[in-house]
Amino acid sequence: MRSPYAGIAKISSIGACLARMREAAGLNQSELALKSGISKSYLGQIESEAVTRGYASPKSPSAAVCMRLAGAIGVHPNELLLRAGRSPIDATVINSELLVPGNPSQDVADAQIEASISNLTALRKAVSDQLDLLDASIANLENIRKK
Repeated sequence: MRSPYAGIAKISSIGACLARMREAAGLNQSELALKSGISKSYLGQIESEAVTRGYASPKSPSAAVCMRLAGAIGVHPNELLLRAGRSPIDATVINSELLVPGNPSQDVADAQIEASISNLTALRKAVSDQLDLLDASIANLENIRKK
């Protein structure tokens, strides 16, 4: 599946990349700030690069903020960072940050978890049904063998 942001070439800063991805998602700064749970002022600072020149410097947006912003836009956090020419966030950081109660991305994480539980439950039932058929077939073969 091709990302809707595939046309956005690598950009040298998180702020510029974030602004372009936000616009591509059809969001203004106020909407993204609300969806991500950060202030519009801070979002403006990130986009204008008043905060820093990118993730991993002392004043850069934290991994948690990058994840919240990316989640609010609807992309994986590493897509934002890689397009901005930055190092990806380790999966263990992403998972621990996404599963923090009160995180705006929590609803998305909860929905993904619920869908996974539902899918695995359905798979367990299907496997259980197949095992029942297998047990019945084995029992039939054993009965045939005994005769």
